[in-house]
Amino acid sequence: MIPAVDGHDPAAVEAALLAAKAETERPTLVCCKTVIGKGSPNKQGTESCHGAALGEDEIALTREALGWHHDPFVIPDEVREAWDRRPAGARWKPSGSRALMPIARPTPTWQMSSETTPR
Repeated sequence: MIPAVDGHDPAAVEAALLAAKAETERPTLVCCKTVIGKGSPNKQGTESCHGAALGEDEIALTREALGWHHDPFVIPDEVREAWDRRPAGARWKPSGSRALMPIARPTPTWQMSSETTPR
């Protein structure tokens, strides 16, 4: 077990996951400590930030507290690049795109409903 990992610290989470992967004899539980609504000045640590919208004022305060000065719905290039796992996943893609496709078989006429039978 790896206890009390700061779940808001990407380097700490990565270190814990690498340590867990290094253990090959038995399963490893990684316990991350996080704060619900972290950065929201008036709702951090409360359930109210989880099940309801923060509201415009609280969003503005949260953005300021987190130092997030990008427009809404804008993901900066450096963040997008860090999140984009397609290059790492490409090595797992089968060489033939048909490898993951189910074998197509025509539906016998006797199984077609009146909605699928041509008129």
